[in-house]
Amino acid sequence: MKKRRPPGDDGLYVVGVTGGVASGKSTFVAILAEDGNARVLDADRLGHAILRRADVVKALTTAFGDDIVDATGTIRRDILGPRAFESEATLQQLNTIVHPPLVDEIDRILEAYTRTEFKGLVILDAALLVEWDGGDRCDEVVAVIAKPEVQVQRLVKDRGQDEDLARTVVARQLPAEVRAAYADTVLTNDGTREDFVARARELSRAIHERATQRGRGS
Repeated sequence: MKKRRPPGDDGLYVVGVTGGVASGKSTFVAILAEDGNARVLDADRLGHAILRRADVVKALTTAFGDDIVDATGTIRRDILGPRAFESEATLQQLNTIVHPPLVDEIDRILEAYTRTEFKGLVILDAALLVEWDGGDRCDEVVAVIAKPEVQVQRLVKDRGQDEDLARTVVARQLPAEVRAAYADTVLTNDGTREDFVARARELSRAIHERATQRGRGS
């Protein structure tokens, strides 16, 4: 049985959105956010803030070298990223350092929402939701997935990434089928943008309706 938030009366409907790089996750989150009353909890943005914490910087430089910070002591993600993706072991090192404080911050914000007058949809935009098993913080989990070769093509064509690095990054990420098995709903994005956006909006409307019902206490 999939772990989800226990039923409650806080009026929030938390949807976790996960997906690999160049899968279309961010596009779907943007559609969800603009289709109605919603709050977006962006795990990547929160992760950037975590990377500025002194204890995290110290742990990362110990693990990955002093050259991952610039002269101001700021983490250079352009150096840290490729280094962390060198192997499964180095990626695990990164996750072990960054995930616990990130999850703590997400929990703090979600708990704070329950003390406000806001009722409705909270979008937890988290590429690594499955890796840190965050489904129990959500009422529903959506996985946005694409074939690995499609992800690589998008990274190379749309983002100008080196093809070898793109293949390494995609290969190091959680397989799409694992995300799909973890989720309640799967949104596939292997075709045209127009087709994906149309299906994304249809799903968005359904999610907003469920959030509205929750907000009404139904």
